[in-house]
Amino acid sequence: MAHHHHHHDCVNIAWFNETEWQKLKAVAADADKLASTYDEWTEDVEKLERQLHDKGEHAHRIPVEVDTLARWCTARKRPLNGEARADYAAAIARRSNLG
Repeated sequence: MAHHHHHHDCVNIAWFNETEWQKLKAVAADADKLASTYDEWTEDVEKLERQLHDKGEHAHRIPVEVDTLARWCTARKRPLNGEARADYAAAIARRSNLG
């Protein structure tokens, strides 16, 4: 019997460590929309997490490697932008929930 856990109150956020974030800034299609420093970016994410928390939703950080993300985008002929990062994070989350 298949057991499906649907967390409608869980929002996946693509999370980059500082090294990966610097790589992301170099390759992202929307690099100009990203915060100018890693510290600013983490503040933005934390702000978003607080907003979600206030709405009763849970933010789930998905650690992303830029090289893997870039290959994923290339395979799907997609620009590496915010939408792609969100979709990729969701895809990783689904994959890790399969177990």
